[in-house]
This record gives sequence, C-alpha cells and structure tokens, in this order.
Amino acid sequence: MMKLFITGAIVLVAPLIALAAPSSVTVGLAQVAADPGTIITQIFNFALALAGLLAFLMIVWGGVKYAANPGNSGAQSDAKDRILQAILGLLLLFGSVLVLNTVNPQIMKTPVPPLSAVPVPPSQPITPSSTCSDLSALAATNHVPYPAQADPEITHLLNCVTARAGVGLGSVFTFDQTHDSCNYTRGNPMCDPKGICSHGVGSCHYGGTCGTNGAIAADVGLGSNKLDLASINKVGDAVKVCDPGSFVQLETFGNYSCPSGLSGSFDYCTHAKSPNPNDPNDPSNTHVHMSPSSRCGCN
Repeated sequence: MMKLFITGAIVLVAPLIALAAPSSVTVGLAQVAADPGTIITQIFNFALALAGLLAFLMIVWGGVKYAANPGNSGAQSDAKDRILQAILGLLLLFGSVLVLNTVNPQIMKTPVPPLSAVPVPPSQPITPSSTCSDLSALAATNHVPYPAQADPEITHLLNCVTARAGVGLGSVFTFDQTHDSCNYTRGNPMCDPKGICSHGVGSCHYGGTCGTNGAIAADVGLGSNKLDLASINKVGDAVKVCDPGSFVQLETFGNYSCPSGLSGSFDYCTHAKSPNPNDPNDPSNTHVHMSPSSRCGCN
C-alpha cells in the first residue's frame, strides 16, 4: 500500500515540476535579462522549480528509507512523515501560485520598469561666477592690489640679494603670472577657468593671509638659466645677510632632488613631483624660494 502511495506521489509531482520550470532561465552572461522585472520573474520561476525538485528528492528519500526498514516501525513512521510534509509543502507552494494567478495574472510577471542610466555630463571647465567678472572689485574685497604686483619689501630683498650674491638669479617670479585671478583671491581657484592656482591658498605669492601690498615672495633660478649648487648657496647666504628674519628654502621637483652640501642658510629643502620636471620653462622646477621678514601669515 505504501509503495502505491509513493508511486502516486511521484506521478503527481513530476508534472508540477515540469510546469514550474522556467522556459527561459539560462546560465551565462550573454543571457542575463536587460530589465529587473524579467530578472525577478526568472528568479521566482527558478525558485519554484528548485522547491519542486527538493520536494521530489525528499519523497524519494522517504520512500527509500521506508523500503529499507521493513521491520523498523519507527523508521517507517519517520519516512511517512517526511513524504507527507514534502507533499503538503508542494500543495502549499503551487496553491499560492494558483491563487496569485487567479486574483491577478499580471502579478506573476513583476512589471518593474527598467532602470535607466544616469547621464553624466562631460567634464567642462569651471565657469567663473558673476563675482569673478570684476577682478578689481574682487581684489578690493580681499584687500590686495589690482593689477597684481610685487610687494616693495620683496623687491627690496631681491635687489639686495642680487648685489650681494654676485650671481644672476635667472628668471624671477613673484605674483602668479599663469592664473591671474588667483592673485585677487589669495590663491582660491574659484575664479580660474581650470580651477587651479600656481600656489596654495594664502601663499606669500598672493600676499599671504593678511598682506595688502601684493606678492611678498619670490622664486628665483628658474627658466633655462638654472643655478648650480655654488650659486644656490650664494643666493641663500645673501638672503639671510640682507634680511636675517627672512625665510629661504630650496624647492626641488621631479628628477631634481635636494643636493648634499646645501648651505646652512636655508631653512628647508623640499622635494615634490612636478608635471614637467625637464621643461626649462616650468616654474615648478628646482628654484630658490624667499620671503622677507615682513611676510604676513605665510612663508
């Protein structure tokens, strides 16, 4: 009698499993659905098929256990319970599907709208705001001179160093000649079309944080006439003689590194990466940076 029950259960379950199996579920990246609704439907159908398969295996396992223990009433009773639970689970599962289809057949299709990509605008230069349209007014707001100029104190220091060092200083840069608007924002790149400044915010090249007479720093030894170590030391020593409270450092970039034998007059020697370390016109190459003792909130 039990064997007949098991056979009937298998015959009943097999068509249900075939009915639940999704017709379009495939494995492979090329078959992934393009919209979430289709993906959810496929997952649901696959779950139905998997549940049916598990129930079928449970029924088979229960039948094998029942047949393998003809004299063990406890084992046979446990096998019957497992078979009954599997059949009840199947009935509950497919009954819920039948109810859903009866109430609303469309609910099984999960009509989720497809996701659309968020458009990303191409990179565009920063458009200066109306605040930046009047650079003279911007300079007045930040208490810096317009047009950009060097503070008389750094000009005086440069003249003294030139006389005492006895070497040419090469190209000299005080205020920012590449990003003009930065001279009137104290280094804030808010008005520069590319959003960058040659120096940091509050740099002495922009008058520091509180200077009102223009750039109060200079970078010398730039361009094609770079200074050798002996000339660098002469410039550093001359800076400290001309203004003992001044700040002087050697700034090196890219392939150029801090040399040994640097004069003790230098406060620091720094090294960083330069975008064009071999370009003689790149002002970020090795150079001497100096600022007088009257500098305001900067070096």
